[in-house]
Amino acid sequence: PDVLSSLQDPSTETRMRMAVLAGSEEVNPLQQLIQETALPASTAKIVAVLGCKAGTAALMTAKAAGITEVLLDEGESAKLVGDACDAADADSGGGPGTAAKHFTSQVQRAMDSVQAELLVVLDDVDIGLLTGSFLSTHKGRVIVVQASLLPSFPGPNAVEEAVRYGVCMTGCTVAFAVPPSAHRPEATRYGPQIMQQSLDVKSTDTVATLRERLVKRCELPALKSAVQMVASGTVNLEQEAKCGS
Repeated sequence: PDVLSSLQDPSTETRMRMAVLAGSEEVNPLQQLIQETALPASTAKIVAVLGCKAGTAALMTAKAAGITEVLLDEGESAKLVGDACDAADADSGGGPGTAAKHFTSQVQRAMDSVQAELLVVLDDVDIGLLTGSFLSTHKGRVIVVQASLLPSFPGPNAVEEAVRYGVCMTGCTVAFAVPPSAHRPEATRYGPQIMQQSLDVKSTDTVATLRERLVKRCELPALKSAVQMVASGTVNLEQEAKCGS
């Protein structure tokens, strides 16, 4: 055992343990993110992929890579993702909504089970499904990918909206997720931005073609860089908040 421990790469013991929360989109940056975090120089490693529906591209990618797959309560969580807008104000008014509390508790249990320190939320999961109390508890340790150049097209269906409105440029944003403030409980949960990447929209683009290019040319490079910066401590929530003020 002493010999084996001496041969272990010390860097693997100090990498930040990361979970990825993914939806059901076929095109996503997970495969490339897995490859990136498997490199010896990576400051993070993916320890689990969380999903709401069995058989999604993200969960199958995790299985093929030998990464723990966590299927959240399939029936209830799949319904929550489908009805995300109904639960978006989870922590406003009289307290956390039942739907968001249920969803968030499953995410918390999954993270605890693999000792995840960082949660990455891909763009096909509505960040509004995570309660404000969860985001407060994990302050600076939840980052979200949005398929638009915030503040344009916040929320789900950003790619569809870009095509519908005929914009000439779109892109992606990687940001810290933050709880809504007490004074603005309805406010977006997108916090200080870590990185943005832009992309020209072609006149012939459909939702499918634009999404494929956006994931490959924007989300992948932006997310890879953002994960490494957060995991290494190069950027943090307080630092980015001061820069944005």
